Amino acid sequence: MELLRCEEIRKSYGDKKNKTEVLHGISFSLEKGEMTAIIGASGSGKSTLLNIIGTIDSATEGSVILDGKDITHLSRTEAAILRRRDIGIVYQFFNLIPDMNIRDNILLPLRLDKKKPNKELLDMLVKRLGLSEKLKSYPSELSGGQQQRTSMLRALLYKPTLLLADEPTGNLDSKNSAEIMELMQSFNRELSQTILYVTHSRELAGKADRVIELSDGCIISDTGKEQKS
Repeated sequence: MELLRCEEIRKSYGDKKNKTEVLHGISFSLEKGEMTAIIGASGSGKSTLLNIIGTIDSATEGSVILDGKDITHLSRTEAAILRRRDIGIVYQFFNLIPDMNIRDNILLPLRLDKKKPNKELLDMLVKRLGLSEKLKSYPSELSGGQQQRTSMLRALLYKPTLLLADEPTGNLDSKNSAEIMELMQSFNRELSQTILYVTHSRELAGKADRVIELSDGCIISDTGKEQKS
């Protein structure tokens, strides 16, 4: 079943005299439960595309349809609510609040919505992500890998319709990078979590079911692995 559809996404900056077009009519769709990588060199437009899908940035032209809803032209408030409730985002730089402990960082989106966490899901994610002993710690007391796990837990706790990850292993060593990718794969398989992630690494892109390659703001290839068993 189709979950996400991007139709002729274009993004440009500047006026007519100094116009720079970053994306040139990007179109693709994702099925529910897919794990897809977007790969490309620096400047290819992959992070810009992810930001448009995540409503952090807006397209100059085209549309983004998520689970049957057009999310292209939401207000800032509507976009913020959508990101809290339906789109989980994992960033390269973790985006944790330094003066809040790990538990409070994790629960912040729910508290903004005045909701209580699903305790069973919270306990399962804390255990799976190896954070049971770190909930009272602060971000500065955690390793990079632990901070990224915290960011991932925060994104998954809402059971998002779509999980976006922008270079999720970009600030990690090879061991932590491998662990984060294994966790993403396991959540995709076991929770049927739809995941779209950006990377410049062909090795990490190879962990996905499907790889979309961008170059100079255009899709130059779209390849999928054999269907998962």
